[in-house]
Amino acid sequence: MAMFFVVISLIFPIWSMGLFTADKAVIIVGARYHRFLALGYLPFVLTMMYSTILRNAKIVKLPLFAGMAAVVLNATLNFLLIFGIFGLPKMGVAGAGLATTISQFAEAFFLLMVVYRKHLIGAYSLRELLTFTKFDADLRLLWALTLPLLVEMLSFILADTVDNAIYGFMGQHRRLQ
Repeated sequence: MAMFFVVISLIFPIWSMGLFTADKAVIIVGARYHRFLALGYLPFVLTMMYSTILRNAKIVKLPLFAGMAAVVLNATLNFLLIFGIFGLPKMGVAGAGLATTISQFAEAFFLLMVVYRKHLIGAYSLRELLTFTKFDADLRLLWALTLPLLVEMLSFILADTVDNAIYGFMGQHRRLQ
């Protein structure tokens, strides 16, 4: 599913931004941001998946600290890339998208590195994932723990997306009056 949104965001960023507003200026600027942000969807999904698995296994500090580090990295990179500090290119809103994508990759890398080095839950080899050996035994437990959270998160995301679209079009409607 993440790949679907990556493809849509990379190929049709103007169309996808048009779902949230009719303001052409906002769509153009948002599309620049969206193109850079799109590649960050894949590590974001990995981070959310592994964070949820770890939290359900009562390993809560690792996702917490990984998330905190990613927020600090994102804020720092936002400042550097938006304004072109220390000789970096002044990228504006595109820099914000790039900073977010970089911080999402860094968070996913850190989280996966610790999970695999410490052999925590979810540290499956490629062979185990493809043959479902160890994975199958854990799957029932993980699914039972994760399904309610998945439904809640998808409901929240859908509601938030609809809210954003409504507010985006309300703002446009008010400017036209």
